[in-house]
Amino acid sequence: MRLIFSIFLILALSLNFSFAENHSELRKAIQNKFSTFTKEDFIKMQTPKRPTQADKELIQKFQSLEINTKTEGFLQDAGPLPTSFRVPGEFEEVQAVLISWPSYAFDKDTNWVDAFTPGVGILWNPATQTEELVPIAFWMLDLFEDSPYPPVWAALVDAIQPEAQAWIRVAAPQDTIYLKMYLQSVGVTLYNYKFITDPDGENAFWMRDFGPYGMYYGEGDTLGFVNAQYYPGRPIDNMFPQFMANKMNAKLWNTNVETEGGNFIIDGHNNIFYSSVIYGNNADQYGPGYNYKAPMSKALVDSDMKKYFAAERSSILDHLYCDGGTGHVDLYLKMIDDETFMIANFPAQFKVDSFPDYTIINNNRAVLSNLKAFTDESYHFVNVPIPTKDDGTYNPIGCYNFNSDARNYINGLTVNKTFIMPIYSDNTSGNKVADAKAVEYMKKELNGYKIYPIDVRSLSPLGGAIHCVTMQIPAENPVHWAHKKYKGRIKPVPNTLEFVAEIKNHSGIKKATLYWQKNDLEKLNSIEMIEKDGKFYAEISASEFPNQNDTIHYYIKAETNNGKIAYHPISAPEGNFTAFVDYFMSVEEISNNANTFDITGIYPNPVSSNAEIRFEVLNTGNVELSIINSIGDNVSNISNEYLNPGTYSSSIDVSELPSGMYLLMLKSGNQIKHKKFIINR
Repeated sequence: MRLIFSIFLILALSLNFSFAENHSELRKAIQNKFSTFTKEDFIKMQTPKRPTQADKELIQKFQSLEINTKTEGFLQDAGPLPTSFRVPGEFEEVQAVLISWPSYAFDKDTNWVDAFTPGVGILWNPATQTEELVPIAFWMLDLFEDSPYPPVWAALVDAIQPEAQAWIRVAAPQDTIYLKMYLQSVGVTLYNYKFITDPDGENAFWMRDFGPYGMYYGEGDTLGFVNAQYYPGRPIDNMFPQFMANKMNAKLWNTNVETEGGNFIIDGHNNIFYSSVIYGNNADQYGPGYNYKAPMSKALVDSDMKKYFAAERSSILDHLYCDGGTGHVDLYLKMIDDETFMIANFPAQFKVDSFPDYTIINNNRAVLSNLKAFTDESYHFVNVPIPTKDDGTYNPIGCYNFNSDARNYINGLTVNKTFIMPIYSDNTSGNKVADAKAVEYMKKELNGYKIYPIDVRSLSPLGGAIHCVTMQIPAENPVHWAHKKYKGRIKPVPNTLEFVAEIKNHSGIKKATLYWQKNDLEKLNSIEMIEKDGKFYAEISASEFPNQNDTIHYYIKAETNNGKIAYHPISAPEGNFTAFVDYFMSVEEISNNANTFDITGIYPNPVSSNAEIRFEVLNTGNVELSIINSIGDNVSNISNEYLNPGTYSSSIDVSELPSGMYLLMLKSGNQIKHKKFIINR
């Protein structure tokens, strides 16, 4: 039990009251004070900030006060890193998701204080116009009627519970009964949860930034944690990973690198990606707990990131300037599997000098495009649109304007078979039409996942969204997959489709089965995979797909020797991997499929009314998509828009065109590609 308890007990005795007996009275007093607070007041209290000059001047005073709780040395490193360990990707199985329910600290006179260190808060004295350090007397969960945050956290709990436990960090255990009552009142019943009572409270609710990052080590895939240092000004949150590790009886390894969890992506195969903002954050002399530290060079930062996150390759991306002030990668980039990135796709209106992020994102995409995934193939990209303002426009465009509310659809959380997605509308306001289209787009790209949208307009002006306030806890007894997926266009080579999967579990794999079907409507087939040298193999004859653009959908099911069932993709059997058979691909096209400018598929073909088109764009530019009839006339302009490189899909309605042979034409710059299809009724 930490010193805060001693401070609190002494304070309580001196005031001659029992906290438990007077808790309801304290709540009433606080609620009365907060009754005049507006939504904007609550947002202001939660606005992220680094230490001000006044805060830094308090450091010297803080060092000499009796209320100093001495946060130095609290983190207890587990010793040398394991000789071999693995850090999983976020798209892998999880057992729980950590969230920190917004809480507020108060002094003995029920004044709100800005949490400083354990047991100590900063109180603004209007009489002297100065900040003062005072003991924190008690904490209260944010369940205030006019606060914008409780509905967001309630929705998070509701989204998490069907897939994993919701671990809810609270500072005031007496308030948990009120929390249950609040959740019940908004239609959320707690049934798959655990309260994590941290008596030190919280500096902020941005769990992604300071929560411990899971890793597996040893022959039994024991769950441990890696911890980077949180930036100066939030020592309570910087101590939380150790608190959490102690609570789970797990080992924790600490790197000296200061970086938030939103600034790096791990693919589960020893590759790590982070932005260059990390160098500036580690170049100063301010440590995470108002302590001084030696600046870290770029080389040392890179070395430690690779060492502590088990990375053989680190890839550095230029940081953004207009993303709300963080420079984090998770505001425009996300891995949805170990070969595929979601990436923000800004419309052409943003290609202006006053918005440098447009060029930076395209440059970063080019960097990633030149890298190889663990399969030694190029990465795939899914282009995600940018949300509009509430009025449906992007104007005025510029870094300053966008920075004040950096909206995106990417900063969501994958929880097993659910994607919790940020949106920017509700039943009464916002661009509901655009959000609905974005949700449908995610359903298509995240095949088989349940999409759970949450309105995050109270978070986006602060520089974050869903991903920023959550941290996944990896599953026990994990199954690790390494499988080169069939995606986009494929060609049977020479006369078969071969499926290879490396599947690992510490107990061993008892059985693996490939399930597949053709063209959506046909029966589900199964093939028991054959194990050889630690890998599982299966083949399907090309004769099963006699027609150009036949489609294969498949997934793999594995059973471990200790009885666990796992699927790949994790969304199976509802979801699957999908590819179009193309017998006219050249060898060069096969090896460079991810970077080909072409129409990758039309399904179904022949088509009677509606068809889905997939196409790939190599270079940023204007792309025209149209339909040409048998005599060369343009009979339908499908789209004409400015696109970034990536894989796209579009639906076409040909119900008003007569039966016959047609060409789908794709034009970009001086390149033209076309593919035949038939309308048959």
